Amino acid sequence: MRRFRPTTIAVLATGATICGVATLIWFVWAGPVPQPIPAVLVAHAGGGIAGETYSNSLEALDRNYTNGHRLFEIDLNWTTDEHLVLVHDWDNSFKKWFAAASVQPSLEEFKTLKMNSGLTQLTLEDLYTWLRNHKYAYIVTDVKERNLAALGVIARTAGKLKRHFVPQIYHFSEFGPVRELGFENIIFTVYRSRATPDQVLSFGTTNALFAITMRRKWALSLPLPQELKSRGVFVYAHTVNSLDLWRDLRAAGVSGIYTDFLTPAEVGQPTVDRLNR
Repeated sequence: MRRFRPTTIAVLATGATICGVATLIWFVWAGPVPQPIPAVLVAHAGGGIAGETYSNSLEALDRNYTNGHRLFEIDLNWTTDEHLVLVHDWDNSFKKWFAAASVQPSLEEFKTLKMNSGLTQLTLEDLYTWLRNHKYAYIVTDVKERNLAALGVIARTAGKLKRHFVPQIYHFSEFGPVRELGFENIIFTVYRSRATPDQVLSFGTTNALFAITMRRKWALSLPLPQELKSRGVFVYAHTVNSLDLWRDLRAAGVSGIYTDFLTPAEVGQPTVDRLNR
């Protein structure tokens, strides 16, 4: 058996200690990527900017991240050549934000367009870049056409960033396929579903959802939010830009809201830089 001198053993022990400390320092500094919890506010369409809404722009994301938002609802639409870009729709919103907008563009055509007000449009790849630089941000997806196909693209191309996406689903039948794509946090949004309140209650209490979101009218006129809350289901309402309305919704059992202009500071939600479950 090979024997080590005491000095050699001391050197090895010291080296192991240094490596262990270095590993610990790296873990504490880098840490695991945080997982989202439902925050009080979701910045709607990236959040408002300069009094305007639905821009889904780089500047809106930057401004509202600085304002303390960490959950961002983003609209994704398909270009003519089957790529995803951040646009609410190819009609009203597209024409509002792009001076030369006429018809649904290809990806390259979209990239060459100029946004009004000096804003910057984003592709899905641009959104990935932004997320890499804002590691505490999470994206709530809103894809009104071919939702499962879009989420499939994200699942295949986002890599480790996939955990930063919180998909919205619009029908009960989408829950299983979205979970199979590897998404752990899923929001069921009611407004496009024909489900009854009783069906929503049953679905929300028998499936592990991140949250359920509904229109303000449902939230204020039905006992559903209180019933869901009593069963541990987080409930959002949309879209809310009034503190008084937020107070009314909270009294009705709503736990959070999608907003264009309210900030976390205004609703008493601290800026969180490690959203762990």
